[in-house]
This record gives sequence, C-alpha cells and structure tokens, in this order.
Amino acid sequence: MVDLNYPPKFITWVSGSFSTSTPTLKSITFGTNQGTYGPFGVRSKKRERRGNQEMRTKINAVGYPNNGNAWDDVGKAEIIQIFISHGTTIGFIQFMYVENEKVVSSRRIGGTSGNRLDTIDFNYPSEFLTWVSGSFYDSYSYALASITFGTNQGTYGPFGVNSNKKEKEFCFRMGDRRTFAGFHGTHSTSGIHSFGVYIKPVNTVLKPGPSLQIKEENNQN
Repeated sequence: MVDLNYPPKFITWVSGSFSTSTPTLKSITFGTNQGTYGPFGVRSKKRERRGNQEMRTKINAVGYPNNGNAWDDVGKAEIIQIFISHGTTIGFIQFMYVENEKVVSSRRIGGTSGNRLDTIDFNYPSEFLTWVSGSFYDSYSYALASITFGTNQGTYGPFGVNSNKKEKEFCFRMGDRRTFAGFHGTHSTSGIHSFGVYIKPVNTVLKPGPSLQIKEENNQN
C-alpha cells in the first residue's frame, strides 16, 4: 500500500511495463514530488512493453465542443510565439513551440477569416503562459469572439471583438508554477468553437487549494 501525505505530496509520474504474451500489467512504479514508490510486480527478462509518460490532466473545453473538428496540442507547452487572425471573430490561432530543442509550428487552428493579424513574441525561456481568457458568441457561428493570453511577465490582448453579443466567457488560470501542458478544442473554417487546456503537476510542494481556476459564465443580455 502506498500512502500519500496529502496535500503536500502528490503524484508527478507513473511508469510500468506490459507483457507481450498476455494483455496484463506486469509492473508499475509511482513517483511523487517527494519520492518514488516501486517498482511493484514482476520485472522479468522477457520482452515487455514499457511506458513512461508525463502525467497531464485534460480540462474540458469551454464553448461548443460539439461543433467542428477536434484539435489537440497536448504536451506542446513551450510557447515562443502566437499568431492571431481576428475581425468579427477570432479567425485562426497558430502557435510556435520549442520541442526537442527545435522550433515547431502547430496547425492553423480555425478558419481563414479576419482582417487583422497580430503576433505575440514570448521572451522564451523566462516567459511562460499562466492564464488565458476569452468569450464565445452564442448565436454568431458559435465561434470564439475574443481571447487574451497572460504570462508571468505581462498580458497580451484582448484580441477580437468585445461586444454585448458575447454570452459565454471563460478563464483558465494555471498559476506561476509552469503547470500549462497544452491546448485542445474544436474548430472549423468558421472559427474556433471550443477551447481547453492541459495541466501537469510540478515538482514543488503546493499549498492547499486548487492551482487551476476555471470560470465559465452565461450572460443574458
């Protein structure tokens, strides 16, 4: 039995192995911010399938997730640049990341609409994302109307249109512990229909209480 000294102790990683002859878990190890527990089970010399993945939590996308096609950038957290096309809605968003010491580009998330293009340049690696907020239209293509990005060094935005027609607002606050672990949501050529985040634990002792705050409001005008 593994007893975690909650709340200061929390799981940060899990690894294990599966047998190739039978679909069963052969061994498992749990890692926390304060130590390692395991391995438990049998570690044999036979060929095994091993897993060692960073733990992440998927926070449900806000907006209209039943509209459009899914997009997922899990694990892409080292943002260095953001391109935002906007007009009456957010036309598209595209991220530039550092991955395996190389700069890579995300897909273009959304459509091609928007008569203005803005660029956000992060002071990487010292600057990182700590929160993101925005709003959706309830009746205008069910699309993202505005968005704002916040970092440990400043605020960028809002981009898009601020109007009384917005009826759904959101705010993801990840805090200043580098817990952001990627974006996900749905989109189409009409725009971005839903927006969510991934978070990950950090290897420091957290104070009691949530490190992520989510706000979703429906305003009736």
